[in-house]
Amino acid sequence: GRGEINVAGFEAGMKSDGFGWELLMEVILDFQLGINFGLALVGYTSKTDELDPEQVMVGVRRGLDCTVDLMGPEWDFWADAEKQVTDLREQYGIKGVEAVLLDPPEHPATG
Repeated sequence: GRGEINVAGFEAGMKSDGFGWELLMEVILDFQLGINFGLALVGYTSKTDELDPEQVMVGVRRGLDCTVDLMGPEWDFWADAEKQVTDLREQYGIKGVEAVLLDPPEHPATG
């Protein structure tokens, strides 16, 4: 839903190879237009009309400001695994959110 689109906005800004923009397009097709890219195979039916352009662009800006590609080979997850999230945000230039912008997730098993 909206959370997936917003995260994909961050990934689009963060990735320098263009792959993040592909991810963003896929989740927009899934969660805005309802064009399924495999979610039904795992028992998930996506909502539609979930795109909030302003929130997505906040994510893109945060991704652009991020100093490391968190999906790329240069980032060592295990080196950072024990660090506090606030320290990682500062280390990698990831601005926090001022308020919760997302609705709680829904899952078919829990309703």
